[in-house]
This record gives sequence, structure tokens and C-alpha cells, in this order.
Amino acid sequence: MRIAKRLPWSILVILVLAVLFRFIYIGTESLWLDEAVNVLLCEEGWGSIREFCVDDGAHPPLYFILLHLWTLLFGQSEVAVRLPSALMGIIAVFLTCKVGYELYSRRVGLIAGFLLAISSFPVCYSQEVAPYSLLLMLTLLSFFIYIRILKEDKPGKKHLILFALVNVLLCYTHLFGVFTAGAQVLYYILYRRRYAGARNVFWVTQAVTLLVFAPWIYVLITNGILNDTARGLAWIPEPSLSLLNSIARGLAGAGFAGSAWGTFLMWFLIVLCLAGIFYLPGAMRIGQKKKKAKNTERATRISLFAEPETNLILIWLLLPFVMALIISFAYKPILVDRYLIGIVPALYLLAARGIVNIASLIGDGSTRAKATTAVLFIIVAAVTASGLYSYYADYHKLDWRGATAYIGQYAQPGDAIVFYPDYERWPFVYYYGGEPEITIISHRAVLGDTGAVAGNERLWLLQLPLGTEKDVSIQRELFYRFGDEALIGWEIVEPFIIYLFDI
Repeated sequence: MRIAKRLPWSILVILVLAVLFRFIYIGTESLWLDEAVNVLLCEEGWGSIREFCVDDGAHPPLYFILLHLWTLLFGQSEVAVRLPSALMGIIAVFLTCKVGYELYSRRVGLIAGFLLAISSFPVCYSQEVAPYSLLLMLTLLSFFIYIRILKEDKPGKKHLILFALVNVLLCYTHLFGVFTAGAQVLYYILYRRRYAGARNVFWVTQAVTLLVFAPWIYVLITNGILNDTARGLAWIPEPSLSLLNSIARGLAGAGFAGSAWGTFLMWFLIVLCLAGIFYLPGAMRIGQKKKKAKNTERATRISLFAEPETNLILIWLLLPFVMALIISFAYKPILVDRYLIGIVPALYLLAARGIVNIASLIGDGSTRAKATTAVLFIIVAAVTASGLYSYYADYHKLDWRGATAYIGQYAQPGDAIVFYPDYERWPFVYYYGGEPEITIISHRAVLGDTGAVAGNERLWLLQLPLGTEKDVSIQRELFYRFGDEALIGWEIVEPFIIYLFDI
């Protein structure tokens, strides 16, 4: 009850929606490959986590350590392992509201928080066993503390400890957490005179963060960016216009929407962000009656990049993307939409600011201004919600639960199974109970050694959808080697085709 009394009803409504959209259907779809790998990794313990993260090159160990501790307490069911991401996604929505209020006004914070609550992009990663919801939450928490430090005349030790702790955790969550810290450094350098009172706390915090994170910087550079075979980054394609368009749509929450609606939402948000960049005195007065401008001469002009607060959002939004783009061209591709999830709140904060700015042109507090705000907000919210509906209506992950259940129903002692590629076996390992025991054989062994399955009586082939020529060659090789009559059963478990050979 105390919490409910302290929070405005509008924030409570937004948080209720955030809870609803992150908990509904959270265990409906099967774990996909990365989720299964993360769960099985955490089951093995500290040594395996460290070895995996060192070889991976992009994902420091914090999330996996937290997941390991969580599974010890709550088990490894689909709902249990996805629940931490959902909880962190809800906290991220609350922090977006708070950051918007600290920078601009309650109205901006509420609009941005609501859009984050219903956006399919953060909702998707709030229902996935992956570090991206943690990355989103820690990014917002870091910026919230950062803003509070800048606003204090003389920040104390409490701010130093909190800011250093959060930034260390952020950097140990993902490679892109380092870019967030870089954005804060760049902004402070540009406005160091304005925030001279925070100088000591800020730079001491950066030094502490660098010192504590230093052991992993070497890993990120040598095993990640400079290593061509790094497991965590080797799969990422070269940047292209189509890839950039896909990333922009995804970050805007349009990744699951139809092509036309998704394109409309992306460009509409871009227009709102451009409107949010401009300083409009009328917009500043909304919800800011008690705040006085430090420079009244500048406050009377309309100019690009006039507000330090807006510049902070722009640097937050653009620097991680630009840094990732530069590294992708100079060294190796690292540009992935989910890696950039930390900039999504900046996108919605700037769009919310744009909505308020456009309404201020009509007149402060007038009925027409309020109607304009409502119309713009409803347009963005409605199209964003269409993407969320598509996310829930369509299955986006392979049905490993169904495929494994089918194999388990008909499996017998002495059976073997082959996958292509080999690493696709991990979701099967997660779901299969182990009785009767099924031997997993490498596809290379099947293709290269006629005696690879000599010790088994039957062989399962689980063919993934959209199979490559190698998938087809495995199927053809089995028919050629054992004959058509060896096929004793097959089944389609969408989207898999499962074959069973008597060998």
C-alpha cells in the first residue's frame, strides 16, 4: 500500500501494463538455441561460465552468474528461467518514466514509459533467457544516477558508490555497456563547465569503473573484436542498408508488425525525434514551472541542439550505434539490434519530447494542445501495439518442446540422433529427459564415416526448417546408405521434419 500511495496512478497503470505484457504467454514458446545454451551453461557452474564467456568475446559473465544463482533457487523450467528478464524489463519501464521526469517533465516520462511498456522489442527480450533485459535495465539505472549526480551541486560518496557499482555491473553485462559509459563521458566533457560541481565524483567513478573492469577489457578486445573466430560475434553479417533498415525497425518496435505499418512507425518516430531535438520555450514550460533556466538568453531562441538535456539523449541514442558501426567496418561486424537495446529508451524519450514540442506550438495547456498530444500519442501507441499483437499471435521460436516430445514417445534403447548444424542439439538436450538414452552423433561423422552408426540399431534425423544443401545431403546420404526401405517412420512437427531409420 505504501508503494501504491507514493506512485502516481498513471505510473501504476503503466507498470500494470508492463507486468501484463511481460508475463502473458511467457512459457508458451519453447526455448530456442541461445536460451537452451544459457540454461545448460549455468547448470554446469562457475568454471564453465568463465570459460564460455572468455571464448564468446561479447558477453561478460554477470548475467550467467545471476542466472546460475537464480536456477539454484527456482529451477530450470521455461517460466522460471525467463522470469528474471521479465522482472528487469518491468523495472526498465519504471526507470524510463523517472528519467523522463528528471530530464524534462512528468508528461514526457509517462509517454516514453508507456511506449516502452508496449513495444514488442523490449517485450520480446523480457521473455527470453538472455542478458539483454539486464542490459536495458542497467543502462537506464546508470543514466538515472548519472543525471542525479549532474543535478547535485556537490554529489557525495553515496552517488560515487552507486554510480560506480552500476557502471561496473553494466560493463560486465555486455560489450555495448562500455559504449553507454562512453556516451556519459563524452557528454560530461562537452558540458564540464556546466557541471563543474560533479567533476570529482564523476571522474573518480570513471576511474573506479575502469580499474574494476580492466581484467575483462583484454578479453573483449582480443577474444571479441580482434578475434575472427570469436563464437559470440563470428555469425554477425556485414553492415548493409537492408540490415540497418531491419535494425531501425526492430528498435522502433516495428520488427513484428507488417511491412507497411512497420515502415510507417519507424519514420513517424524519426519525425517525432526530430521535433524533440528542437528547443521550444512553450514545451519547456509544460511541467517545468518550478524550474528556472540557467541561461535566459539562450532560452528565448529556437535552435538546434540548444538544450543540454536533449544533447544527452542524442549522445545516448547515437554514440553506441556509431561506435558499433565504426568497429563493424574497421575490424569486424558487431552491429545487432538486440545489442543496441540500451538505446531504445533514448529513442522513446526523444519521441515523447517531440510529441510535447509539437503540442506546444498549438499553445500551452490549451484544449487544442492537449488534443494534439493525445492524437500523436494514440497514433504511435496504436501502431506499436499492432507489432505487439503480432508478437503474441505468431510463433517465432522453433517448437523444440514438441519435436523432443515426439522423439521421446517413440525412442528405444540403442537409438542415435543426428542434427545439422551440430550445435542445434542443445535445445534437444534441454528438453529430453534422458530415458531411454539416445546417442547424439555429429553430422560430420555420419557423412564421413560409414561405420559411425554401426553400434546403433536405429537413427533419428531431425531436419531443421529452411535446410541448406548440407541438410539435404545428410538426408540423401542416409537414404543412399541404408536404402528407402530403412525409413520406418517420419513426422512433421512444425517446423521440423523428423525421420527414423532402421539401420
